[in-house]
Amino acid sequence: MTATNNDKDLMQARLYLAALGTDNALTEDAHLRREESLGALPALLANFNTSQLAIDQLCTAYMMCSYGERFDKHTIKLAINALFKREMLHEGILPGYATPKRKGAKPHLLIVSTFMRSTHAMFRWYAKAIRGMRRHFEITGLTFTDLDEAGAALFDRAIVAPMTPAPFYKMVEQVTALINDAGPDAIFYADTAMHPFGICLSNLRLAPLQVLAAGHPASSYSRQVDYFMIEDVYAKALAHFTERPALIAESTHAIELPIALPIAEREDSTVRVLVPATMPKLSYPLLKACAKIARALPPAVELHITTHAEPSDFPLIEHQIHSIVPSAKCYPRLSTALYFYLLDQCSVFANPFPFGGSTTVLDCLSRGMPGVSMTGTEMFELSGPVTMRRCELPTLGTIAHSEREYVSAVINLAINRPLREQYAHNLRTLFGSPERLPIFAPRAQGYGDKLATLYDQRSASNGRPRNRIAYA
Repeated sequence: MTATNNDKDLMQARLYLAALGTDNALTEDAHLRREESLGALPALLANFNTSQLAIDQLCTAYMMCSYGERFDKHTIKLAINALFKREMLHEGILPGYATPKRKGAKPHLLIVSTFMRSTHAMFRWYAKAIRGMRRHFEITGLTFTDLDEAGAALFDRAIVAPMTPAPFYKMVEQVTALINDAGPDAIFYADTAMHPFGICLSNLRLAPLQVLAAGHPASSYSRQVDYFMIEDVYAKALAHFTERPALIAESTHAIELPIALPIAEREDSTVRVLVPATMPKLSYPLLKACAKIARALPPAVELHITTHAEPSDFPLIEHQIHSIVPSAKCYPRLSTALYFYLLDQCSVFANPFPFGGSTTVLDCLSRGMPGVSMTGTEMFELSGPVTMRRCELPTLGTIAHSEREYVSAVINLAINRPLREQYAHNLRTLFGSPERLPIFAPRAQGYGDKLATLYDQRSASNGRPRNRIAYA
């Protein structure tokens, strides 16, 4: 039997989706396939439904597009959103919300977060903000994964969505029923990209006011999300977001202190450069830069790369890294204790690019380790430099504006012992009394105050604010 054009398109869509629906794009071939898929897949998705495609790959593609290089990389979210909306409508999941329910005078806020356990970056970044929100709101928390005691304590009521053995859209229906039963006046999505439920929910109108934050620092491209709430230092990065910007003063947002573990003694005097990465951040362009750094470092200086890969996947990952950076010492997923022990044995960090870290940068700085971040125009390019500046690390020699500057700055810190030790001394002094740093201030009212203002404005206008981008 001859394959039809539709069969060929479906096969091509599956191949493109497989290239996007993975966090492994370490090799040049994988990187180029991802870039090609970002351009070609959106048009194909309009022809198929999720029974023909892998839902987990669609979710990964929605998130992993941020790690691409194309200028239009995020527009694939329009196609993925449309696909999920068609399917939800077909399954009878409608974008309506119940009458808000309250126990007292305060409006009812639902905070939706994939993760909210005390060791996770989401908790560390938003716990103080959520505590500040309780001045204005009665708060229910909804998560899709484990929720520990510290995470549950942030809310008046905490719900972990049940992962029952049922068809996917039946589970989505169950989660929307939980939300309608809770009856929020407003929803604060700490993230949308990290779980298929988050993507689906953000494409429904489940409360009069719906706000997104930078748990994953990129736009949802959903017409149902009204605002993107973030510190004003990121304002220019919101130019292409579909949500309206809701800016707060940088000084009014504070985060949890880095995990308090005793600093281990150095095993020896070896200078080690650490790339504190996870699999999504280990892109081919980053590894090419690491190869240049490794070739230029003196033989006695070591380059170490964390991957956060599962032990079963690590041998392949290590082989792929070594094909580009043969001398790198690589690590699979580490326990918290081993991870911080590794930090204490390293001298310089090289923050991944283009998608840099924030909590990993804080972890390194808090152990007295200076490093280098590359800056840019997108929010995930700015997070590392902003975090370093807020921790008072001098920008000279630590913030790069190009790959060439990045490579040069990492090498300089690794071989310039006086500069490296001066920066390390300053960091150890600062983090000896971290409460001095505004980034760790005990109170963080910016998010709560801004959210209350948005809610009051929405209530006064009796209508939902329009997004800035028109949709068909």
